[in-house]
Amino acid sequence: MAPSFVQRRTDVEQFTEEDELVWDDGVAPETAIDFDAPHVNKWKSLGMWLGGFAFFATLGGVITVIDPPSLAEFVSCSFALETFRYCL
Repeated sequence: MAPSFVQRRTDVEQFTEEDELVWDDGVAPETAIDFDAPHVNKWKSLGMWLGGFAFFATLGGVITVIDPPSLAEFVSCSFALETFRYCL
């Protein structure tokens, strides 16, 4: 058996229906369905997925409340234009 990092020759035969479930980039084929975490049930994964949405919604709400443009220290555009006109 060849090591996993050796590039395999691609097959020239027709694909079968099950071939769409295998990601084969010519180096090491792996299944497209993730079997690495069978201990995570669907409710836990749903909770993590919705938790991600809740995190980003909370982050957006905090950014909206903080109002970053009001905290920016810069000179207003009207002041810069008046200065430019004065210089001309």
